[in-house]
Amino acid sequence: MTKSLLLFFLGFGFWSAAQNGTPKDTITQVVQFDIKKMILGDMNGDTIIDTAFVKMPHYTNEETWGDCRGGGCEIEISFSYTPAKIQLSNAVDAGVEAIGDVNHDGFQEIIVVPGWIIGCWGQYRFYTEKDTQWNEFGRANRYICEEEPYANCIVKRTKDYLTVEEDIIKNGDQAKQKKKLKIPKK
Repeated sequence: MTKSLLLFFLGFGFWSAAQNGTPKDTITQVVQFDIKKMILGDMNGDTIIDTAFVKMPHYTNEETWGDCRGGGCEIEISFSYTPAKIQLSNAVDAGVEAIGDVNHDGFQEIIVVPGWIIGCWGQYRFYTEKDTQWNEFGRANRYICEEEPYANCIVKRTKDYLTVEEDIIKNGDQAKQKKKLKIPKK
């Protein structure tokens, strides 16, 4: 669910509760959206469209974003076709995108982009799955506030490497540089 849609529902929940005289604490308990679903396509060659589910943390209250319940802002990403999960700390959201079967093992690899409440600098994290476990095989620093397909950062694919474009600060200005990520063997 996008943040703007979430904010609409939260705003509507607060407005309707105020009309009915419901205490604010009750609203916080009732209005909780913590699962985001992303369609990935056929990840494992079985012709079934696969999905990623991002479980986002609950906030202690909706006015203090970043103050997560349970002591930490952590997310968990699960998938419809495998028991393998990805867990990330210091994140309140994430995007997931399939990038094709870059190591030719019959399963697509993915890019995961963890999100925080503010800021535009982040990382694209590249994962492959082997034996029902996700393994990170590279990262690229990116300016993440521009909406574009994550795979656009890949500028070249070879048998052994992905060449990706990374955002950097050079002489006080934002610049791009190429970075090679070694593709794990099957």
